This record gives sequence, C-alpha cells and structure tokens, in this order.
Amino acid sequence: MIRYPVMALLAGLCFSALSEPVELNIDDEYRRLLAAGHYTRAVRVADEMTLLAPESDKARFYLLYANRKAGTPVPDWIDQWPKDESDEYYENLAQEFGLVP
Repeated sequence: MIRYPVMALLAGLCFSALSEPVELNIDDEYRRLLAAGHYTRAVRVADEMTLLAPESDKARFYLLYANRKAGTPVPDWIDQWPKDESDEYYENLAQEFGLVP
C-alpha cells in the first residue's frame, strides 16, 4: 500500500513545480501593466498574487502600490502594511522591488 503516499508525493512535487512559473508570469504581467500605465488592471493582477501568497509582503505591497497608482481604495481586508503613507516611501519600495528605475 505504498502506492498512495508515493502518488501524494508526486502530486505535491508536480504542483510545486508548476506554481513557481505561474507566480513569475503573474509578476511579469504586473510589471508590464504598471509600465504601460494600466493601473486598474495591475490592481486585479496584484489581488490575484495576494490570493496565491497571502503572507507575501511583496504581494501585499504590489496590491497597495497598484491601488495607490490607480487612485482606488485599498481593500479593507488587507493588513495596513506598509504603515508610512508618504509618496517617497512608496517610491522607494517600488524601486526596491524593481517596479520603477
């Protein structure tokens, strides 16, 4: 009856191998949308990122940054990270994450 644990292990390995390129593709799409000035669409992509990785500071920042650029309110459910509301702070974080030159 070793069959079931082996199948579960293989399924887990397949899922983890597939999830990494998906996250990279989403990150690339987010950056492309920001560069093109499609901030509202970037909000939707960032929201999808937070669903894939809800504990990711990067995903939460992407959502906050896209909302800020789009001029839309930040969702109520999101933790109030980052705390600082200054434009300079967001621009520095955006540079740190490679979103702006």
